[in-house]
Amino acid sequence: MTPAPTVHTTHQTKPPHTTIPTTNRPAVTQGSKFIMELNEPGDELPNQTRKFVLYFQQLVVPNIHTADNTITFTPVNGGVYTGFMQLAYLGAGPRGDHSNDTVLDNHLGVYSYKPKASYCVQNNRAYASFDWNPNNQFPYRSTGTLLMVTMPHHVIKTK
Repeated sequence: MTPAPTVHTTHQTKPPHTTIPTTNRPAVTQGSKFIMELNEPGDELPNQTRKFVLYFQQLVVPNIHTADNTITFTPVNGGVYTGFMQLAYLGAGPRGDHSNDTVLDNHLGVYSYKPKASYCVQNNRAYASFDWNPNNQFPYRSTGTLLMVTMPHHVIKTK
């Protein structure tokens, strides 16, 4: 049985490095960002974890249920959470290494909404165009940009 994941909140865990405040960085409210460290599967990497960041639109409280290894999040005032949530993978590394905890904060609240793709074939060549329609939940912040990730095997096709 895999142990339950560890959850760190931004107000409980500080990265081991000094973070310089940036005026362009969105403010992350206490109780709206959580870092989860999940044990690597198997026994080969006992001190290595996979890290994920969760951003919530509203303040929430994490509830860790060790009986079935689940985590639920509820609004601080109770009830059912109805806001948006963003989940991102921060990579793997040594347990407790929080050096990448803030790397995605600048992209908080921006996501693709109803993306459109168009295709064309001409002279035995295929073309694809994507309109991602970024939606910024914090439009008063001019720095919010849509973060796109390309897998290594996709990069070859885009050159």
